[in-house]
Amino acid sequence: MNLSVVSRAALKAVAIESFENRLHICGKIIRDFEKQPNECSHRVCNELRAVLKSVQKSATASADEVTQAGALLLRLKPIDPRRARCIKKSTQAAIEEPMAIVPGTSASEVPKSTLTIDGIQQIIRRVIGTFSYEAMPDLIGLSTEKQNLIIEGIVHGCELSLSVPEIQSIIDQLKRLKANTSFPGLIQIAERYRQVTEELLDRFNGAGVTQ
Repeated sequence: MNLSVVSRAALKAVAIESFENRLHICGKIIRDFEKQPNECSHRVCNELRAVLKSVQKSATASADEVTQAGALLLRLKPIDPRRARCIKKSTQAAIEEPMAIVPGTSASEVPKSTLTIDGIQQIIRRVIGTFSYEAMPDLIGLSTEKQNLIIEGIVHGCELSLSVPEIQSIIDQLKRLKANTSFPGLIQIAERYRQVTEELLDRFNGAGVTQ
């Protein structure tokens, strides 16, 4: 089953979930399409927009959730095939301009395969925008979007996927490195990410959604 079909089924299942879960699954789908743009379709992009706008326009969504939804909507634009075709026709410059890299998601910018304290530090500083001489903040206090970007950057930097077993393998490595000593809250946010991913996949599988 191709990525668009799986994604559309996941979006249908998550439509009645909490705002946090909607943002989590939309972010995961968008990141998958950023890595595999040929799998994306205009139809699934429209469905992603509908879910994200349901959060962005809700009177009960928190300011952080509204901000996250807006950021994901911006990231959705470059991967929409119909929009990409329009840009290509309108200006040659748009063809030559590289797509912006979202901090924390580029595996090419971080150490490969082996998880190191220095590699983790690079990813975290790239996501939160701090300098090397600044103290590392407690990561629990970051927005959910930034926490997710950090974990995804670490996973992709080790050339792994965002599956539950491979997220768990990262958690195990973080524990061996005693990462919480250098990066307060890192193991906790990794465990939260794994738990949310596992719960969502369980719900999707229960609804007949396959991965």
